[in-house]
Amino acid sequence: MSLFFVDSSCDLGKSQIKKLGIECIDLSYSINDKIFCQDDEFEYAKFYSKLRKGTVLNEIGLEKEDYINIFSPILETGEDIVYVYNSARTVGENELLSAKDFLLEKYPNSKMLLINSKNVSCGHGVVCYLLAMKYRSGASLDEIEEYSLKIIDEIATYCVVDSLEYLSNYNKIDGAKVSGTALNIKPIVAIDIDGNYQLVEKVSGKKKALGKLIEIIRQRGENVVDYPIAVCHSGAEKDAQLIVEKLKEYFGSDIQIFEMLASASTTSILGLGSVAVSFHIHKKMN
Repeated sequence: MSLFFVDSSCDLGKSQIKKLGIECIDLSYSINDKIFCQDDEFEYAKFYSKLRKGTVLNEIGLEKEDYINIFSPILETGEDIVYVYNSARTVGENELLSAKDFLLEKYPNSKMLLINSKNVSCGHGVVCYLLAMKYRSGASLDEIEEYSLKIIDEIATYCVVDSLEYLSNYNKIDGAKVSGTALNIKPIVAIDIDGNYQLVEKVSGKKKALGKLIEIIRQRGENVVDYPIAVCHSGAEKDAQLIVEKLKEYFGSDIQIFEMLASASTTSILGLGSVAVSFHIHKKMN
C-alpha cells in the first residue's frame, strides 16, 4: 500500500484534492514577517487584498525535520509514499532529498517515490492531477514513475506577469532581463523542460499579452482536448475569465478546464496580477 502526497503549491485547491482522495501538505508563508499557513481556512480574496496594500510576501520552505515528521508515521505503518513536488518553488528541494535519505535508512523496507513535476502553478497542478488519477487506477509505484517521465515533459505552462521583479528576486530569471518591463509592457514567461523559467516575449498591454497566450496554445498545443487545460490567476479574475472564454470558443464548450487560484507559493514567485495557463504539448521548450 502507498499514500499519494501533493502540497499547496499545486494550486488544485483543497476541494479538488479531497475529491482525488490524496494528501496535501500545507505550506507556510509570511506577510510582513508574520507567518501564516495555507490550510483549509485560507481565504484567497483576503490574501490578494493584503498584497495590494504593498505588503511583503515570502514563501517559507519546509525543513528536513518537517518532512521527517510528515512522512515518518506513514512509513512506520509499512506504507510507501508518492510525493509530487515542484522544484520551481523558491525553497525546499535539498531538505526534501536529505529527509528521504534519512527516512530510507531508518525504514529500509519502505519506498519513497519523489517526483519533480518540473513545473509551476497550474502546470504543476495538472501533473499532480494526472499522476493522482494514475495512482487511483491502482498503478504500481513503478508504473506511476514511468508515466511521470512521459507526462512531465508534455505539460507546458505559460504565464503573463505584471513584472519580472519577483522572479528576479528569487534568481529564477536573469536580472538583466527585468529592464524594459515598465510602460505597460507585460512579460510572458514559460517553464522549460528542465523546470526553469524562460522569458518568451514582452508584449505591450495586458489584453494583447492574454491574446498571445491563446495564440501559443493554438500553435504549440497537441491533443489539447484530451487533457485538462488549466487557467490560474493571482487576483486577476477578469483576465482569467477572458482566457477561459477564448479557450471554449476555440476548443468547444465541453473541454475540461481547471480554473485555479494561485497559492501563496505561486504568488510569491509570479507576483500579484499574474495569469498562467497549462496545456498538453508534444514536448516542452528546451
